[in-house]
Amino acid sequence: IMNRAVILGVESSCDETAVAWVDECGNVLNQKLESQIAIHQKFGGVVPEVASRSHFDVIDRLVEELLKSSHPENVKAVAATRGPGLVGPLIVGASYASGLAVGWGLPSIGVHHLRGHLASALLSDDGKSEESLKSRAGRIFPSLVLLVSGGHTQVLWVNEKLQAKKFAETADDAAGECFDKSAKLMGLAYPGGPAIEAIASLLQSKDEARAREIYKKLPKPKSAEGFSFAGLKTAIRLQLEKDPSQRQDPAFCWAVQEAIAESLCLGLGRAIKNIGDVEVKNLVFCGGVSANKRLRHRVGQWAKEENLDLIVPPLKYCTDNAAMIAAAAWVQGESLNMTDIKARLSLDLA
Repeated sequence: IMNRAVILGVESSCDETAVAWVDECGNVLNQKLESQIAIHQKFGGVVPEVASRSHFDVIDRLVEELLKSSHPENVKAVAATRGPGLVGPLIVGASYASGLAVGWGLPSIGVHHLRGHLASALLSDDGKSEESLKSRAGRIFPSLVLLVSGGHTQVLWVNEKLQAKKFAETADDAAGECFDKSAKLMGLAYPGGPAIEAIASLLQSKDEARAREIYKKLPKPKSAEGFSFAGLKTAIRLQLEKDPSQRQDPAFCWAVQEAIAESLCLGLGRAIKNIGDVEVKNLVFCGGVSANKRLRHRVGQWAKEENLDLIVPPLKYCTDNAAMIAAAAWVQGESLNMTDIKARLSLDLA
């Protein structure tokens, strides 16, 4: 394994600074990651200027730690996220990666952050893969992809070069944003998804009927296509204003999580009707929100009903990380190599 070619991945689009070696078979040889969650918690969300400074302060140390612990001989390229994301953090990571590439005399590959999430489904969970990433991409794709994160909720058709065609997206908030904002209303810490999931998991059988009653009162999206979470978020706020005792109640957290899961499944159902006659091998569920176990279960049930196999990334690669950026660099078509830094950029490039 040590003689295989590797790519160094760099991720800095939001509040994680991460660097990783990934070989051509999707084995993560080593990675270093520093989260800024503790820094941003007191603000209730990510502050771009604070994030930029934090990336700047830690990235050099992380790369030094990575090089000290392992320095593969056959490094092919340096890959970095160039968008979408927060401009300041993107500039810090992408500029640092470009400097390394020039210093090492290697190509620099710019990766779309969401294409990294697509590639996370290709990473090896045990680090012992013998199959090349390109071969695995050819086996898994073309597939339907549900990509759900703090800023994005969309259904895509994706091919083996990670080219994507968008079939549905949220009309307003993303599912991850709905989790975060709901958690804030409940007085829970940022990020909201894991906090709500943790409390929902404490639901006892004696409270299940009450949880279902709360769930029934929450609105289901009525839009003809795509997703919508703004109405749900408003309903959650009104419900908590009416009865503040529900703020950190497992039954209420369960109902919120269930409503988000139902919205995702309904949106998938609407999207698949519009796809037409293209080949679809699997359903890939990726992005930070795909780490939620209940959502994985519900989306898995939906896939089964549609005779699709569900493919999810290893849990540790669901949220932002550098391994997925290196994996995307191995697989993506050359025309998808990003040269500019973009705060907003659609993935619909096929």
